[in-house]
Amino acid sequence: MSDVAAGMVKIFSPLTGTVSFLQTLGKLYDSFGIGAQTVDAVSLSLQDAVNNVSSVNEYIKSTVATVKQHYNMKEAVATNGPEGIVSKKTQVSLERLEQGMARLQNNLKSINEDYLGDVDLRTLLTTMVENLHAVSHFKNETFTALQYARDFVTIAKESLIKNDSVER
Repeated sequence: MSDVAAGMVKIFSPLTGTVSFLQTLGKLYDSFGIGAQTVDAVSLSLQDAVNNVSSVNEYIKSTVATVKQHYNMKEAVATNGPEGIVSKKTQVSLERLEQGMARLQNNLKSINEDYLGDVDLRTLLTTMVENLHAVSHFKNETFTALQYARDFVTIAKESLIKNDSVER
């Protein structure tokens, strides 16, 4: 409710759900070392980042299930946001992120556990992936899967060189 004469807005419904949601999403930022310009970013280990992403994914799944139950929605019904919950695409993205990070961790462990401490989690961010994608399309507009696989190492090296020069 707003009181124009007093210049105030009063909130009657509790914001605990919103606060909880935003705190949970903050774990994603922490997982990848993202911080506000005025606040130092948190640096987490790969294991802690995997745990954070898993907890965010579980929170989202639980929230979606609760809302679906409240509105008597079938479990198979895709959500797209208007119901007051995150979209199905976001849910799938979180699931893939969790699976990918767990695979990365397992792959590194199988090679050498000492490598786990050397992972820069910022390299898992979309910016890096988009840059890699842009470099690949600069080379060839329509790659076949075989061409992409053959040129991936060269593309990755060029992308890393480009990113390294941008950061300096």
